[in-house]
Amino acid sequence: MALPAMLSGVRASLESAAARALGTVILLSLILLVSLVAAGFFVTAFYLWLATILPAHLAALATGGLLLVISLIALLVLRSRRLRKPKPPLTARPAAPPAEALEPAAVQLLHRCLEGAGRRPDGLLAALALGIVAGLFAPRSPSSRS
Repeated sequence: MALPAMLSGVRASLESAAARALGTVILLSLILLVSLVAAGFFVTAFYLWLATILPAHLAALATGGLLLVISLIALLVLRSRRLRKPKPPLTARPAAPPAEALEPAAVQLLHRCLEGAGRRPDGLLAALALGIVAGLFAPRSPSSRS
């Protein structure tokens, strides 16, 4: 009896999410259309301004050349984004630096805290805090930085 009610709740939430997504797509399409019309008016204004300075055929060549340069730059940006290596998933963690990379005094202090952790209740907390601080200040390889 509870399963149909649960399924109808899931269906209702999916329908509302689909309706919101459709509304967003329609609004973004309208914004894109208005932006393209505005860009067309800017290109026309640029051409008319150039036509007052240059002959009409040179103004048309300059306007077309400018639009071609802009489209080539956009194509290069798109291509560089496709060729970029994908980032590792968020679940993958970089390997911890080896203990030799830490300062020897910090490593000795960490070992003393860990040895005393069984005898004193605050020893484990001190070891944890020291480990966090040592991890923050440990040297990292350039490939592990994001």
